[in-house]
Amino acid sequence: GVRSLIGVPSLHLGTLIGVVHAGAYRPAYFSQDDGLLLQLVADRVALAITQSRLYEAEREARRDAETAYAQVAFLARASELLGSSLEYESTLEQLAQLAVPALADEVLIDMVAEEGGLKRLATAHADPEMLALIRSIEQRYPPNEEPRYGAGSVVGSGEAQLVPEMTDAVVGQIARDEEHRGLIEELGIRSFMTVPLLARRGILGAITFIASSDRRFGPEDLAFAEELARRAASAIENAQLHAETEERAQASLVLDHVGEGVFLVDSRGFVHLWNPAAEAITGIRTAEIVGQPAGRRIPGWSAIDDLVPVASSASPADVRPETLPLELGDREIWILISGVSFSDG
Repeated sequence: GVRSLIGVPSLHLGTLIGVVHAGAYRPAYFSQDDGLLLQLVADRVALAITQSRLYEAEREARRDAETAYAQVAFLARASELLGSSLEYESTLEQLAQLAVPALADEVLIDMVAEEGGLKRLATAHADPEMLALIRSIEQRYPPNEEPRYGAGSVVGSGEAQLVPEMTDAVVGQIARDEEHRGLIEELGIRSFMTVPLLARRGILGAITFIASSDRRFGPEDLAFAEELARRAASAIENAQLHAETEERAQASLVLDHVGEGVFLVDSRGFVHLWNPAAEAITGIRTAEIVGQPAGRRIPGWSAIDDLVPVASSASPADVRPETLPLELGDREIWILISGVSFSDG
């Protein structure tokens, strides 16, 4: 029913924000004064819109800054925790507790087991009753059987997963039967993401972050979770390497006190290990032979090298020593000798 219409641009500092119209239901002529009045209104509208946008941008920037600060602070606390102990299993449990509810409502940490499959090391939830439900689900439905989503899938592919919205289709692909589906729905999962614990030597496991409140995970959350997982994987690998080093140190200490001469020769014939008993038996010092070819540093070795029986395992049934003469310069000794082969020599 509009019979007459006038429109003016809504401008702020020369930038077009929009258009303000005024209309009449009866035939009318809008005067120049009407146009000036409407322009004043349009300018006020433009100013209000611009101020609102600036306020929203400032508030968003402040939120982003607060989020970034909180993430940096969390990573600092997590790094301190991960570096505080070489007992990585208990450390991962504490990490899961630290992440709830700061990062998620529920956190699961699964590790690749030596015998295969996955072993759940940590489960954390803000609600004790829900935690009891989760533990009962874990007992009936182990994590290593997950086909499409979760730790099993991520460990198999090495790729992180992000599910921004938990749909019925996703639940159907996770659930193994109707009862399992009902338990998943009872948990009230709204969104989740799973990231691999990726170390230099391979995938060690995975961390799953679950949201059951109003929060939804997005790409920024996934990037932060991957950074946290990277630090956790590095700490786990360092702890494992330390344990291996300690084990090797203990083995080396034992060899120093063994009465039999023990030495290691690699596939090229170079000596890598020469214990004190070997030094005492042959008179050849460790510093003179380690890193050197056995045939060059052990007089008479080339004559018996091919005669030394080498077994494929250290089983007493396989190891059958031979008594052989070894020429050591101006003297000859008879030695009872045998070898065991492995990947390094």
